[in-house]
Amino acid sequence: MAHNSDGAIPRSLTVSIPKSETVKAGGGSKAEMLRSSLARKNTTDNVTSDVKETETVCLVIPGAFFVDAAKQSETTPDKLKLIDRHLVTKGGAKSKPANTMAEKSWRRMLVSPLVGFLTDIRNKTEWVQLAGHLGSFLPGRGGTICKKGCEHERTSYEHLMEPGESLKKFVPLYFREIELDAGEKYLELQDLLSKFHNPCVMDVKMGIRTFLESEVSNSKRRMDLLAKMNKLDPDEATSEEKEHGITKLRYMTYREKISSSRSLGFRIEGIKLAGHEPMTEFKTKKSRDEVAAVLTTQFLPQEGLVKYEVRKRLLERLLDLKEHLQVSKFFKEHELIGSSLLFVYDDTGQVGIWMIDFGKTTKVEIPITHVKPWVLGNHEDGYLTGLNTLIEIFS
Repeated sequence: MAHNSDGAIPRSLTVSIPKSETVKAGGGSKAEMLRSSLARKNTTDNVTSDVKETETVCLVIPGAFFVDAAKQSETTPDKLKLIDRHLVTKGGAKSKPANTMAEKSWRRMLVSPLVGFLTDIRNKTEWVQLAGHLGSFLPGRGGTICKKGCEHERTSYEHLMEPGESLKKFVPLYFREIELDAGEKYLELQDLLSKFHNPCVMDVKMGIRTFLESEVSNSKRRMDLLAKMNKLDPDEATSEEKEHGITKLRYMTYREKISSSRSLGFRIEGIKLAGHEPMTEFKTKKSRDEVAAVLTTQFLPQEGLVKYEVRKRLLERLLDLKEHLQVSKFFKEHELIGSSLLFVYDDTGQVGIWMIDFGKTTKVEIPITHVKPWVLGNHEDGYLTGLNTLIEIFS
């Protein structure tokens, strides 16, 4: 790779990538990624290349791309550092020596250069987080986000990126695990909103339960859980429970019962319409009519031709997802607990639905149907139950 020795933004950059180098995101060589990306761009961005069936791929990137990257990188979090070759601090004490190529000023602008520059993905929408723990995400650059990761979620994404996995197109692309200054590990993922214009977003928590069986195996009675339940409904506990407390299984199953999770197989976690504040007051919407009213009157567009197109395309996406779930090796072998479907549409009529949040997704040793009622020990999650209900409502 050619670069300026003084660290200034180069007038152009020539990149040579061996075909043998692979990346997790695409399951193929970087050379193959370059070929497919350049084919999509149709040379409209003034990027010249020599894409031949040789051992390397050469790409010349004009300096204007780096100027653009400099503007985009102004909001990159300061605490990101170079751990996996392309994240650096902007001057932190732990950063690499200034004489290394990765520490050159123009290099700091790139987070995922192959993703951002070659597919024209940019983080151009406002940051949206509807559910989950605050601070779990960091905005990335070049069409990526960084999510605080755990072992279950990392291994889930690794399985989902495997060649031949039918669900790959229904999840965000996973690139790599990165580490921050404090030692925290994050997963670098595709920013699913980066291609939408003024997106409207809905987070739907899937399944008839949102807790792992291991979380409720303890039969100890707890007064603190009784207090939590009394706060939600003072009349729910029996006289015996009021005297001795309740188990975590009792509390968790009650919490699912007051939402639509138990009855419909999903619940709405939050909605964010373009130009409006997030709405999250849906967790006690329980009946089918209540939930359908939220979907049709508070999430879907209410006027214009896009009103009909969005609903039709979302239904088509749900049906396509169901078809791919039924042949997915990953889906057959895992219980999906606390996982969500992310619904997105914009004012152009573009739509998307993706599976997200795999922090509680675990591999099971016994076959599960994803539709049978759950009893402790059978690991059923009700994922298909919820998906079938969504399809019926959108139909």
